[in-house]
Amino acid sequence: MLGLKPHEGRVSQPWLENPSGLGYNRVSSVRFGGVRFSVYPKDHPPPHAHAYVGDGYVIIELTADRRVVVVARRDAIENAKASEVRKVLSLAVQHFDELTRLWEIVQT
Repeated sequence: MLGLKPHEGRVSQPWLENPSGLGYNRVSSVRFGGVRFSVYPKDHPPPHAHAYVGDGYVIIELTADRRVVVVARRDAIENAKASEVRKVLSLAVQHFDELTRLWEIVQT
């Protein structure tokens, strides 16, 4: 497993190095139900996560009113089946607190 791991309802803080040269110095991920949710430092608001499922990719927003939605961008869904998008959204709702905490940790 890569990145952050949930531990007793909290998120630990082991960081991954990002050798891609994209300007990010820490990339943090957590895996729930076979989906890897990644958050990048210095990323733009609103709070969001990049979810990798199967061969696909979905960007989700974590809203202030505790909803999870696919972001309004053309590239928000790449190679993901409708069932995989539903899985991402369902898991993100179930783990909303962990994902928002991950966003907060990575952005500080």
